[in-house]
Amino acid sequence: MNQQVPRPQSALEWFHYTRRQQQQQLQHLARLGEFATLISQLVHTLQRERGASNVWLCSRGELFGPQLQHSARQVDESLAAFQQWLTEHHALMNGNAVAKLACALWFLEGLSAARLALPVANLMPRCARCWWTASTPSSTALPRFFR
Repeated sequence: MNQQVPRPQSALEWFHYTRRQQQQQLQHLARLGEFATLISQLVHTLQRERGASNVWLCSRGELFGPQLQHSARQVDESLAAFQQWLTEHHALMNGNAVAKLACALWFLEGLSAARLALPVANLMPRCARCWWTASTPSSTALPRFFR
């Protein structure tokens, strides 16, 4: 059953109530700050992986092999941290933000398939960039989901 908190009666009770409300609002803002930091880190690592992949593709696998592997690990770590945060704080998400988040996560689910296809993509260098950009979630599109 949902119990209602009694309405503050005295000025002191109202001050305590106001203080609790302010603390809750500050905690909510702190969680949103964590969210912004994690999504920014994820976008940054996705952009780095996309760049390394483009160089690797355009060089026909001769350049940026180790950097590509490293950037893929960084994306996986950033994504895991982001998903862990979502697991712990999903109640903060509501309304339109949830739909936008679902779209962004859906794009990210295609990343593994694009990584698997990358080594067998035998493309002319000028086509490589277009292929990778079309095959992966757009890291530049992710922030658009959260506007």
